Amino acid sequence: PTLPLRISRKCMGCPLFPFSAHFSRLPILPHHTLGKSTLIKQRDSSSGQSDNNIIDSDNMEDEGQEIYSSRKNSNLKPKLILAQSLFQTMFYSVNRGRKKPPMHVMLAHVIYDKCKGKGLITSMNRLGFCISYPEYKRYRNLLCAYTKVKGENDHVPLPSHLTVEQFTVAAIDNFDHQDSSSLSGTKANHDTVTVLFQSVDNDHIERRKEKVSELNLSCHTISFHDKLPCQQLQYYQHPQNSKQNVPLPTEFVASPNPNYEDGPTNKLLSVARNIRVPETFIGQEKLSCPQLSAIPPWAGLHGLASTKNLELKQVGFLPILPHPITKTETVYTTLLNLRSIATNLVQETLPFICDEGVYHIVIDIYMQNPQLFDMIFPMLGTFHMAKGAERCAGKYLRGSGIEDGLIEMEVFGPKVVEAVLGGTHYYRSFKGLSVVEEAIIRLKSDAFWLTHSTEKYSEGLKLLCQLKTSLADLSSKRVKQDIEQLIAINALGGFLDDFERFSIECSQKSEMCLYFENYLKIIGAIKNLVRADREGDFLLHIQTVGELCSVFTGGDGVHYQRCASFYHELLKSLKNKHPTLYARFLEGKFVVKTKPGSFNAVAGDMKLEQTIQRSAKSSHGIIGQTRSLNYVTQWQLIYHEVLGICNAFWEIINPNEVQSETYLHHNLSKSQILEINSATEKVYDFISDRGNPYYCIKNPNLNVTLKNIASQILATDNDVKDKILRFHELSLAKFNDFRTRVFVERTS
Repeated sequence: PTLPLRISRKCMGCPLFPFSAHFSRLPILPHHTLGKSTLIKQRDSSSGQSDNNIIDSDNMEDEGQEIYSSRKNSNLKPKLILAQSLFQTMFYSVNRGRKKPPMHVMLAHVIYDKCKGKGLITSMNRLGFCISYPEYKRYRNLLCAYTKVKGENDHVPLPSHLTVEQFTVAAIDNFDHQDSSSLSGTKANHDTVTVLFQSVDNDHIERRKEKVSELNLSCHTISFHDKLPCQQLQYYQHPQNSKQNVPLPTEFVASPNPNYEDGPTNKLLSVARNIRVPETFIGQEKLSCPQLSAIPPWAGLHGLASTKNLELKQVGFLPILPHPITKTETVYTTLLNLRSIATNLVQETLPFICDEGVYHIVIDIYMQNPQLFDMIFPMLGTFHMAKGAERCAGKYLRGSGIEDGLIEMEVFGPKVVEAVLGGTHYYRSFKGLSVVEEAIIRLKSDAFWLTHSTEKYSEGLKLLCQLKTSLADLSSKRVKQDIEQLIAINALGGFLDDFERFSIECSQKSEMCLYFENYLKIIGAIKNLVRADREGDFLLHIQTVGELCSVFTGGDGVHYQRCASFYHELLKSLKNKHPTLYARFLEGKFVVKTKPGSFNAVAGDMKLEQTIQRSAKSSHGIIGQTRSLNYVTQWQLIYHEVLGICNAFWEIINPNEVQSETYLHHNLSKSQILEINSATEKVYDFISDRGNPYYCIKNPNLNVTLKNIASQILATDNDVKDKILRFHELSLAKFNDFRTRVFVERTS
């Protein structure tokens, strides 16, 4: 320890480290992730005496607090991370491992979570970088004992960094992981996970777990065969009668659709993204107008123009329920656990989010036990709903020749095109469907300028070029100012009205135009669903869910038709049944935002996939350990705690996070702009080379029959053609009939 002491004395004179004597006491954990783990304060096995708590905010020096707060400065953060690592390593070496800094405890958890390797932890310990393997096992046992104590006292142990005062949203899903070490190599485990998302309490003091001495925990208890009360499956009595004969609960009311009018910002951004200003007009007015290839993609546009400032949320994990969520008993037990959490929260109602596979079981339980839902509100996850809608949009495009164009123009490969049209890959499908949409709008704009003069829209086009320039420069401030100016004087109001009338006129004269317009309506609803989540617009969320119900009906999405329609009826009655929750949702608190920036909030089921489910797809968990009952039980008890430690570690060592609301959306990167714009132009060229159907107004002799774009084969089956061209009309009529039979007649 002599060398580290010499280094420490030398650093005392450095202006960057005037607090070196107290540096080892600084909290390294973010206030919104793990809190201050008092498991760091343990007894020395050799001396039997209690060490001092290394991270004690009550005795923290003022100098250290200033440096801790300055970690938000992105320029100093990498240096501070290295400084903390250096001084905590020196502190650990000087005390010969008797006192354990946070870094050493966290690193052992991360190493074991990654590779389950005793040897690597031992090697790092000999270098002075982490605790020893026996110490790690002791901490792991203490975490397990801590979870059991909290679970026995509170039924469902709430994560230590969460409070009962802040608004909370839950999400549940299946958690599957395969064990290649089994004899067959195909054994899989299916559990149920619950994740809580809670508003960050910036005014509250930093919370920590209780001390080991306060809870009388014993690190010698290494056998854990008993499950927590919240992990024990509850019996559910299935109804004797069939589901069709079950009457709707008396409090269930089929309400009319609410009135909602979307603002003009979305249309203005679509115009700026896809409408080409004629070169003759630009030359006459001597304007500077960037090409469409310089305009950011859809998500990037809204990231620059968004004015919503949603609050940040922190993530907390609950103990795993070791049963597959496909069983009704498992879902019933999970609902009881959520209701137990709701009774401890200050808020009146706890909303929870799940996908369609779980939601249909929730509906069945709701029909039998509506009183169970007086304190919990079931929500259908819009991430999975969007994937279902993408599948319907892809099904509508199949056979049109668009899939051949995506392959021929090398936008996607043959197998990827199947994922795009099938909705199995969310991002690729959204990207591919959006590219087709924007190519169609650009084809329409080319035909529009052949029959309309620019003189009528002169003032609006000048401001449009100004907006395009601001978008190309990625200037969020100027973009917002330009949009406000366009809205204030309604500069493009006449253009938008004429463009809409042009679309209707083309649809009446050309079957291909009508086919394209039907598709634009489907993808527009999908984008509105995503936009409602990104901006926290609850009224738009309600409207879009209702619009997609008919899309699911026409696209053979039978399961989503049933679940989404039931969910839509619950949303419409939310204002009367849960007025406080409705008010919170209007504030945008039904979505989850965990990092700074704009237009980056997501649905709860997507955030669940990004947190606990992402780790399940890797080699973590209980791979290779499923035949050890003690290990499996222990893993089920503390996985949520270990995951919180690992997530906090990766957040700390990431020096590139920009702590600012001006954090650029990932769709604003040069590579994303180039890639998506290039794909859009390729699809545009593919369709344009084979005939722009919107030229039917200028050229009356143009063939307007529905056909395959690639092969030019005409659609001859009138019945099939009628169903395709009247997709929205027939789907809406069929859905209205379904809603009348299932909801209206049974509640009137």
